[in-house]
Amino acid sequence: MSIHRLTRLLTGTMLPLLFCSLPARASVIDFEGFTSGTVNGQGGWTVEDSFGNGVTPYDQEVMDDGTGNTVWRLSNAVTGSFSNQPFSQTAAQVAGETGSGLWNDFGTNHTSPLTPPGVGSPADTNLFHGGFDFRSATGSAQADLSLNISPSAKQSNWRNGYIEIVDDGANGFDIFFYETGTSANPFGTSTIEIASDLSYSDWHSIDIYIEFFDGLNGGTTGNDIVNVIVDGVLAFTGTSWESYYHGSNPANLNPGDQPHRQAVDSLTFRSSGTAQASNAGNGLFFDNVVIDNTASPANAVPEPGSLTLLGLGSLGMGFVSRRRRKLASEQAV
Repeated sequence: MSIHRLTRLLTGTMLPLLFCSLPARASVIDFEGFTSGTVNGQGGWTVEDSFGNGVTPYDQEVMDDGTGNTVWRLSNAVTGSFSNQPFSQTAAQVAGETGSGLWNDFGTNHTSPLTPPGVGSPADTNLFHGGFDFRSATGSAQADLSLNISPSAKQSNWRNGYIEIVDDGANGFDIFFYETGTSANPFGTSTIEIASDLSYSDWHSIDIYIEFFDGLNGGTTGNDIVNVIVDGVLAFTGTSWESYYHGSNPANLNPGDQPHRQAVDSLTFRSSGTAQASNAGNGLFFDNVVIDNTASPANAVPEPGSLTLLGLGSLGMGFVSRRRRKLASEQAV
């Protein structure tokens, strides 16, 4: 287990969060005791779907990081689609707004599409939290390294948020958040850079907190609140992808081309886009993966110093510069 999360809690502005955060630590997966090799089937993790489809040989493994600490490693040397990507353990409760569930269009008969789509467990809380520590596996730049992480319905194609970790090739890692637009055009936006130049040599932490609320703002835009905390600092406040699932554009009404309310219970760690064979055996180390139903810390406020803050979302907690970059089309679905 890396000690990054504990160190962060015990220092600086995160000290007040120590006592309210302790229950979440009980659900941490630190990979200690896991067998070296694929994480699939260990500690509730999967790297396969639940519908009888084949396994993609993603470049991932449980291993020692060279310091005696057991971690999980993932790169984008092999890329794929959705439901057989690496998924974390699940939270104790399914999270979503009233009437939402773990929708999936394959269903229990291993066919696609299933019409009408099958809905899994219904949401029984409106709170979701997924967190993890990460570090470069090489301590230096890796060409075109990029991985994205999403709150999701486990082993499904359906996500309800999106962050991306990108190696900028020179100065460190940049973190991007993908904010959706209106229900008629939910992916007519771009990613928003929320942190930059995170060092290759240090452990970093990301926590994603979602509070789901019923309905949409004015019937068109999301009203769920998503807080992304990077290295203990609130880096961005935005919303979930609910406008996509509520959408009025038939091309966006998956699964089964039907509007619905999407719940989540896990994180998917997705290697997508153009495979980068040169990153094989490298990529990122992950540790201390937390999946639970805790609320966002009330006193997690922006505090420049530990990272470059480049944006606060639609709920805005101040004015800082935002830099957008075009979202690759493959990431929009």
